[in-house]
Amino acid sequence: MKTSKKESESTKVGLAQWYYHFNRREVEWSSDMFQLMQRDPGQGPLLLSEPNPYLDDEQRVILVEWVRQCVRNVDQCTGYLKGLDGKGRRLFMRITMLPLQAKDGQVEAISGTLEEIPEESYQTSELPGNSSWYLHLINHLEEVVFSLDAKGNGLFVNTAWERLTGFTMPDFILIPFIHFVDPEFREAARDAIHRLATCSTKPVNLQLKMITAEGDGVWVELHARCTPEPTAIGQITGTLINIHQKKESERILHNQRIAISSAVEGIAVLNEAGKYVYLNHAHLALFGFKEEKELLGKSWKILYDDDEQQRIAQEFMPIMQEKGVVRFEARGRCPDGSRLYQDICLTSLPEGGLICITHDITEKHKQAEQLEEMALVANLSNLGVGIIDLKGRVQWLNEALLNRIQWEGQNVELLPVLSLFGQAKPEPENVQRVKKAIKQAKACRLEFSRNSSQGDTSWYLADLVPVADKHGKPVKLIWVENDISEQKLAASETRLALERERELNTLKTQFIQMASHEFRTPMASIQTSIDVLKHHAAKALNPENELRKTIERHHDRILIEIQRMTGILSDVLLTGKLESGNANFNPMLTNPLELIRSIWEEEQLSYIGRKVLIKSEGTVRLAMFDRSLISHLLKNLLNNAFKYGKTNETPEVSVVFESNQVVIRVSDKGIGIPEQEQKNLFQSFFRASNTDNIPGTGLGLTLVKKITEMHGGKINVISKSGKGTTFEICFPDKKLTRSKP
Repeated sequence: MKTSKKESESTKVGLAQWYYHFNRREVEWSSDMFQLMQRDPGQGPLLLSEPNPYLDDEQRVILVEWVRQCVRNVDQCTGYLKGLDGKGRRLFMRITMLPLQAKDGQVEAISGTLEEIPEESYQTSELPGNSSWYLHLINHLEEVVFSLDAKGNGLFVNTAWERLTGFTMPDFILIPFIHFVDPEFREAARDAIHRLATCSTKPVNLQLKMITAEGDGVWVELHARCTPEPTAIGQITGTLINIHQKKESERILHNQRIAISSAVEGIAVLNEAGKYVYLNHAHLALFGFKEEKELLGKSWKILYDDDEQQRIAQEFMPIMQEKGVVRFEARGRCPDGSRLYQDICLTSLPEGGLICITHDITEKHKQAEQLEEMALVANLSNLGVGIIDLKGRVQWLNEALLNRIQWEGQNVELLPVLSLFGQAKPEPENVQRVKKAIKQAKACRLEFSRNSSQGDTSWYLADLVPVADKHGKPVKLIWVENDISEQKLAASETRLALERERELNTLKTQFIQMASHEFRTPMASIQTSIDVLKHHAAKALNPENELRKTIERHHDRILIEIQRMTGILSDVLLTGKLESGNANFNPMLTNPLELIRSIWEEEQLSYIGRKVLIKSEGTVRLAMFDRSLISHLLKNLLNNAFKYGKTNETPEVSVVFESNQVVIRVSDKGIGIPEQEQKNLFQSFFRASNTDNIPGTGLGLTLVKKITEMHGGKINVISKSGKGTTFEICFPDKKLTRSKP
């Protein structure tokens, strides 16, 4: 804004100053302006050319035209206005406007003044090139009338513009026309304006969308022409005609045609003679035709056999003539000879003829036929069979199921599905499972009992299974039940037998525990007695005495046998506990390598002069082991390695820390195990055929396998007769942490 010019205008006495910037839409009023219009400054200034309470539409149009002339001529202009002030008092005013130019020479703002004058000084003058009555006429047109300069900027627009777009007339002045055009049509509008501005084309007629002040789109028909000799109107003049309703109607009609053409139902229109005048693709495809010309102009009767034509004509056409609409099922004939079952709705048209809407129900008929066949088979079956709808209501039951629920009525349809449980109240869990299966259309299995009229109880296993149509949509559920009373009885007897066996095992375990305990007392007494004999012999006889040597030799033999008997009793006792499930199992984080070393430190006194090679692979980690049970396991394997190995060979124990498991291997180079006997190795009391001269109970490896399985591990045996044996035990890597070896 050029302040100097505004200030120069304000020096006039009694003048109310105002200012308007076109692009920024800035409006400024002086205090005199607020006073003149009797407007509260708190309400802010407004543009008089917009709808306002001070000037009517005709005066606003005159004001806009003066602005246009002022901008076009880039010169000061003066005119007269009449209106009302904020209190309703009549005002007669003289207006003076001065265009303000930017650096590029384009007009960017208007600086003006308003001066109240006596009514007798008011003049109704003709505007240059335009008369007031002409403007009045233009502003009462329904069409938008506009003019643009050579660059496509707005110069003039009538009040219909506000009604069409919601933008005001000042919003149009000096703004590019394409600013109001929908982006989709701007390129076409820009090209048309360019050609019109150069007068290189005939008048332009376009259909395009304009953008409203609310951001919506409105369809218009643009008619514009070039004025070869620029006048006061502008380089381009034109009109915009609102065709939005027409375009919307066309769009709706087009969509309706697409919907009818794409509809799944067959739709056709027949004339009074019953001949096709229109049919959609679905109607063609329904009967197996490919092109419209195959049916257009032909009678509907060619699609039906003679007997079906007569049935339709006699039973349904009279109803349609009476009520104007009829619905029925019919059996059609396709060109290839196949049969087509249809659901047909006929509606008569006011001008004659009718609309036919039909869809294929052949699959429905096939399913009905299949259901009849299934019902015939189901009634001959001992299985209880029923059909349930998706609301949980019975549709059909076979005779076996009717007899089981003791239904004596004539009709079972619409009975609730819970009635299939019979007279007894079903268990809440079964009720919930049935309701969930019906609600989600998912299969479920139920076990329940029914009581007969004689008081007998029978057990049943029922499956509730959804049935889907060809599109995969569930349409019903099938109830199929089987009498499992005999299986339940057998299971009950088996359960009793297992309980008896469990009681026997408990008794056996108790006996073994008692016997083991009772054996320990005499064994301890025997050991005490031989220790006393050895002590007295050593005290009474010198070391070279033969009697003393004999006593000491037999003392050592008896002690070894006591230890052997004690080991056997420990194995028997632990076996009993493991088999009965009474063994304590307390796994804790353990270093496997340190555990093996500590076990060997305890056991090496029993193997004087023998050694064990202990080694590891991978990063040592802690594992969840029951130290007591794993100790028993390793002692058994070490004992076997020494017992069945060669005297001059050293057994090996290795611990391998793999990514997902810990592997313990115990190897010897002894007599090995015959290949055909290895499958029986872990059975209780089994001993290989090549161990006859070596003492043992056949319980050690049984214990090893049970302890391994308690830890979730697996045991493998690699053995060859005369070459030695390797026991490989793999423990899963559960809750392992790193540790230093």
